[in-house]
Amino acid sequence: MDLSKLDKVFSEYIRRRDTDDYGRVKCCTCDMVAHWSEMDCGHYISRYNLSTRFDERNCHAQCKRCNQFHGGMEFEHLLYIRSRYGLKIPFELEGLAHEPIKLMQHEIDELVEVYKQKIKNLEP
Repeated sequence: MDLSKLDKVFSEYIRRRDTDDYGRVKCCTCDMVAHWSEMDCGHYISRYNLSTRFDERNCHAQCKRCNQFHGGMEFEHLLYIRSRYGLKIPFELEGLAHEPIKLMQHEIDELVEVYKQKIKNLEP
């Protein structure tokens, strides 16, 4: 199972999803604003949990400092998710994280196409 293409296109979608008209996006865990291409796709629940790795509610644009050097700022990310989606979503994500999932290569390929289309739909 090769997730590299899906990781790449999903990450781009997440980082572009909340941009302004100039391609800038605010980090979900601090006040930094940068172009989407300079941000990471931060995961509230670690990306090693496949069942939540590609859940859009679990992933948000995050600056490299918060994501890579401050361990993802888990508590701040939790607060962001609560404010964006409601109080129940973090619990739902935490429950999903422990559910086993296996993606077949054809399912991965389908998701790649879904996220390519979602990116296309973001473009003016």
